[in-house]
Amino acid sequence: MIDISIVVYVLNSVGFFLFYALGQKNEIYWLPYALSVLLGMGLYFFYVFSGRETKRIKGWIERRYWLFFLLSGTFVAELIMSIPLNISTGWFSTSGNGLGSLSNLITDAVGFHFTGGAYLSIIPFIGIVAASPMFLLLMGLEMGALVVFRMKRIKWLEKRINLSFALIAYFTYTLYGPSYILGWRNLPLWANVGALGSVRGALILPLLLSYLVYAILALLFGRRSYCGTLCPSAVMYGGTLGHEMISLNYGSRTSKKNIGSKYSPLIQKVAAGSWLFMLGSALASFAISIHMVNLPFDPAILYSLLIWNLLWYIFFISIPFVGMSPCRRYGWCTTGTFVGFFSKLGLFKIKAVDPNVCLKCPTKDCVTACEVGLGDLPAQFIKNGYFKSQKCVGAGSCIEACPYDNIHFYDIRNVVKDRLASKSPRTE
Repeated sequence: MIDISIVVYVLNSVGFFLFYALGQKNEIYWLPYALSVLLGMGLYFFYVFSGRETKRIKGWIERRYWLFFLLSGTFVAELIMSIPLNISTGWFSTSGNGLGSLSNLITDAVGFHFTGGAYLSIIPFIGIVAASPMFLLLMGLEMGALVVFRMKRIKWLEKRINLSFALIAYFTYTLYGPSYILGWRNLPLWANVGALGSVRGALILPLLLSYLVYAILALLFGRRSYCGTLCPSAVMYGGTLGHEMISLNYGSRTSKKNIGSKYSPLIQKVAAGSWLFMLGSALASFAISIHMVNLPFDPAILYSLLIWNLLWYIFFISIPFVGMSPCRRYGWCTTGTFVGFFSKLGLFKIKAVDPNVCLKCPTKDCVTACEVGLGDLPAQFIKNGYFKSQKCVGAGSCIEACPYDNIHFYDIRNVVKDRLASKSPRTE
């Protein structure tokens, strides 16, 4: 049924995209559009909450090109569907008729001016629509439903709390903040969808302080404080669909080359390039603000647009070919590598109660359950008694999968408990 709903989304959304593109103003066309939205989402939620997706999802994993169609079809459908919704609610304004009227969305939202027509404008156009309130609402409702469904199935309280924070984070500062809080979209280089601001004087200190907060949280709680809780990707990946796609980490040729706790030399170059892109964009944006240079667009806005509003979705729909959690594994997310660095330096680790249990374990379920493909989990447990890696996002799938209940998180909470226990008077 999800297959049918995606086809319904695509066909009807394209129809109403053309409706606005051609400048037709007959509102009677809203009726089939509204019915298609209700029908498609009705089928989707019925399928998710009835639990029937578990019977088909493994078939999708085995059929990579069909899974690619599922992910890309959902993205395209919601992207196109959100355009008339944004226009009707007043988030987008158009003028004139035809495709030229839609091209004004780019100029109005970001200020990009491209010579060469619609072909050169399609990338910022997709980015702007992907950051729009109606698109984020549709995406949040559907992916959020998967998260809620998973929360109903798991018994681990900490993971349920973690997913709850992820949902709150998504709807608070991905949807509500950029849409309803004045000035939110002017934040520069905020590590999230919804911020398209330039780097300028008064905002530099808060920008740096936000990264300081990220660093402190990573030192205390590990990379899971951001990549597994505060980042909207936690919502996207935390649902049932994302959880089932973990097996792609060991089936994709590209993914197999990036299994383990260390970044490969190629990924290190990608991460370095991402940081150079971000820092260069920040410096150029600041130079514009103090009138040192003059450019037709702001590089900091371009960076945020490409990284969070376009590249993230490209990676998401490419999961069938690159494996699960590409934003966490392939180094292009500068915030991810930033918190990963401090996580490796900090207190967070995954500890084994008894390393001998890991040595004798015949299945190594922790490996096949890991969302980021950390294939050397058992080796570190056996050698060190714990696992520590800058790539570990603390999703907890390995802990859930362990048949012996032999591994657990260790962070600042455990450190405090251990020190208090060591200072408490011993009684005979």
